[in-house]
Amino acid sequence: MISKEMIEDLKKRVDKEALVSNMSVSELIYDIRTKHHKKELELMDFIIEDIKNYEKRNPQLDDKISETFGEFKRMTFELKRHFEKEEFEVFPMMIMSNVDNKELLLKISDLENEHGKAEERIVKMTKLSDNFSYKKEDDNLSFIYRKMQELFADISEHESKENGVLFPRFERSVSNPLL
Repeated sequence: MISKEMIEDLKKRVDKEALVSNMSVSELIYDIRTKHHKKELELMDFIIEDIKNYEKRNPQLDDKISETFGEFKRMTFELKRHFEKEEFEVFPMMIMSNVDNKELLLKISDLENEHGKAEERIVKMTKLSDNFSYKKEDDNLSFIYRKMQELFADISEHESKENGVLFPRFERSVSNPLL
């Protein structure tokens, strides 16, 4: 049965998608920087700190938790480098009009590949943690899982904006400057 909450959630998502689809390239970049990069960087740092504290309290982690945490740390390192590429290379080039479009399109392709790698890591962590239910009776671990899920949901929305709206819109404008 479809609940009122489900209908409201769907309506919010449709409204958000409509808003995003009407944004310019500059507006999309601003939205991604302010709503996603900032939030995700803060969440990653928060989770890493919680993981460190958890590891101190539980020095003998089992393989599943240890591997989940390791994947998260690797993903965090890679995403921070990824955000720097977007913020300091790709986004400024997208806004400027006098850039080498072939070089920029290659950089965008690299970013899209990195998005895929981040998604693979998220899938792996989800499986390792048994869909974030492994040892859920441990309140500290459950808290870390909830924060990871919050981060992963935001990353998914962020990647959808870039891969589904920003990059295609920019690529179309490069191939057809009259658009």
